[in-house]
Amino acid sequence: MRELGWEYESVKASAGLVTPRTVAMIINEAYFTAEEGTASREDIDVSMKLGTNYPFGPFEWCSRIGIRNVYEVLRAVHAETGNERYRASASLEKEYNAFIQQQD
Repeated sequence: MRELGWEYESVKASAGLVTPRTVAMIINEAYFTAEEGTASREDIDVSMKLGTNYPFGPFEWCSRIGIRNVYEVLRAVHAETGNERYRASASLEKEYNAFIQQQD
C-alpha cells in the first residue's frame, strides 16, 4: 500500500470483521422490517437495489451467503460485544433453526 501511495488503516481482528458484519446487519434489519409488515421481502430487495444501488437485496444476499453464515456472524458479534443491535431477528433465527434441523 505504501509503495502505491495509498492511505490505509488496519482494523483490529474481531468477530465479523467489517464487511461480513455490515452485510449481516443489513440482512437482519431487512428481516425486522419484514416482520413488522412494513414491506414484503420482494419489495425490500427491490427497494434496496434501486434506492442504494446494491447489487442484491438483503434477502437475495442472505440466499447467496447462506442463512447459517449470516446468523452465525450475528451470533458471534453479539457474543463478543454484548450489543443488542447484533441480536438476530426472530424470523431470521427461526429460518436458521429450520435450516439446522434439515441438516440433521
